[in-house]
Amino acid sequence: MNKGEYKKIKDKTGEEYIIKTVEVPFGKTQKKITYLAFNEKGERVGKTAVTLIKEGNKREAKISDVETEEAYRNRGIATKLLDLAEKTAIKKGYDNKINLFVVDKKAQKIYEKRGFSREKQSVMPQMKLMSKESPSRKARETWVKIKKRRRI
Repeated sequence: MNKGEYKKIKDKTGEEYIIKTVEVPFGKTQKKITYLAFNEKGERVGKTAVTLIKEGNKREAKISDVETEEAYRNRGIATKLLDLAEKTAIKKGYDNKINLFVVDKKAQKIYEKRGFSREKQSVMPQMKLMSKESPSRKARETWVKIKKRRRI
């Protein structure tokens, strides 16, 4: 695991945030890169992660955990975090297909503006064991962005 890299971003209001990047390898085939956003008080206000999976010739990027604390929503923080995760996948050569796992359906417009489209909806396996009335049992949607190939 790396100790983390830091960069600054600004939200729509001009307020600055520190983004900490943490990279964690999982065996020889996977690496998870998490982006954590902190305000000037050091409080975490948002996060996202991209998992890069390489098995043989197959390369897959999975973006998950796109979250912003309620008090910091609608400021463009989630969009900037999503952009960081997507740019990382592209920079490292995982740009043919990028999967995005979504629980919060309120943020659909962000994903659509970024070129993602809804692929399927499922309930996470661990959630199937919970009561249907449980507030923790949420359906997860999979959105996908596929690189358009140029015809020759």
